[in-house]
Amino acid sequence: MRWPWQRKATAPIPVTSGGFFGGSSFAGPAVSEKNAVSLSAHFACVRLIATTLASLPIHIYEKTANGKYRKKDHPASRLLHDQPNSDMTAFSFVEAMQAQISNRGAAFAELVFDRKGNVAEIWPIPPGVCFPFREEKDGPIKYRFADSNTVLPAWKILHVPGIGFDGINSFSPVQVFRQNFGLGMAIEEFGARFFGQGTNIGGFMEHPQKMSDDAYYRLKSSMAEKYQGLQKSHGVIILEEGMKYSKLGMPLEDIQFIESRKFTATEMARIHGVPPHLIGDLEKATFSNIEEQGIEAIVYLFRPWAIRWEQALNAKIFTEEERSRLYVKFEIDSLMRGNTKARYEAYSIGLMHGFFNVDEIREKEDMNPLPNGLGKTYRFPVYIAGKGELEQKRGEGHE
Repeated sequence: MRWPWQRKATAPIPVTSGGFFGGSSFAGPAVSEKNAVSLSAHFACVRLIATTLASLPIHIYEKTANGKYRKKDHPASRLLHDQPNSDMTAFSFVEAMQAQISNRGAAFAELVFDRKGNVAEIWPIPPGVCFPFREEKDGPIKYRFADSNTVLPAWKILHVPGIGFDGINSFSPVQVFRQNFGLGMAIEEFGARFFGQGTNIGGFMEHPQKMSDDAYYRLKSSMAEKYQGLQKSHGVIILEEGMKYSKLGMPLEDIQFIESRKFTATEMARIHGVPPHLIGDLEKATFSNIEEQGIEAIVYLFRPWAIRWEQALNAKIFTEEERSRLYVKFEIDSLMRGNTKARYEAYSIGLMHGFFNVDEIREKEDMNPLPNGLGKTYRFPVYIAGKGELEQKRGEGHE
C-alpha cells in the first residue's frame, strides 16, 4: 500500500502555513525544525515529554450505570496499548508523534479502517507533509499532502495539535522562539570552534626587534602545526631570538561562555514548561523542592498533554454511537509509582475510607485479584458504618 505522502505529485499544491521550514536568526545560524534538535537542551525537553507520555499505559473505558469498566475487547484497545501498526509498538508511536508536537507544534497520523468500520491501523505521517485546510470559509476541515495531490477527509486523520489561536493550526515552538534557538545554536557553535580551531595558549609573544617575513611566516606555520586545536592545547612553546611570552586569562571567562550555556538550558526549559532539574540543570534544585517540582511537572506538564491526546483520540477512533459511552484514558497516576512509600500510604488511606478495595489496589500494582472474591469488599471506618446502621434502623421505625 502506498501512503498519501509516498504518491507522486501530479501538480504542486501551495502551502501557506505550517511546515518543516526555518529561517535565519539575528545571532547568525539558520534555525529550522530539523536542525533545532541539535540543541541539547531542546532535545532533552522533547525527549523527556515524548518518552514520559509514551511510557503511560493507555486504556479504553466504558461508562455504565454501575460505573466505568476496562473495555479490553474493543478493536482499538490493542492498537493503543500494544501495536498501532505493523512497524511500531505503542510506545514508539506515541513517542514519535509527541516528539513532532514538541518540535513543530502538531502531529498527524492516518487511520486505516477495516470493513466493519473499526480502526485497524494508525500510521504516523512524517513532519511537514500534512496540513489542515478548508476549501470554503465554513466548510469542513480537510487535510492535504504538500508533496502530492492528495486530500483526505478529517475522519481519516488523527490530528493532535499543539497550542494555537484557532485550535487547528498550531504554533511551531522552534519558529516562535527562533531568536532563542539561534542564540543557543550560536553559543554552541562558538564553543565548538573555539576548542576545535582556537590556539589555546592563552597569551601573546613579544619580539625585541622587527621580524623578517620569512621568520614571521615560519613562526605562524609552526604555531598552527604544533599548538592549534584541542589535542594540542596547553603545549609548551619554544621561543627564539629573544622573544618573550606573556600569559593571559581565558577569554571565555570575559564573555561568560559557561553562564550563557546555562541560560540556554533555562530558556529551553521555560519554552517547553519543563522543570530545569528534569533536563540536568540542578543549579536551583534542592532536596526540599525537587520532589515538589516533580509533582508540578505531572500536574502542569504531563497531565495537559495526556488530556490533549485523549480528546484527539476520542474524536477519531470511536463511532458517533461509541463516543457517548467509550473514552480513552492515559493512566497518569502511574507516574507516581516511583515513590513507593507515598503510594502505599495513599492506598492505605483509600482502603480505610472505602474508595478502594484490595483488588483495585492489586490491579494498580499489576497483581492478580485475591481468590474467591476476598478482595472485592469495601471497608469503612467504624463511625461511618455505625452511622449507616443507625440511619437504616431509623428508616425502619426503630429508635
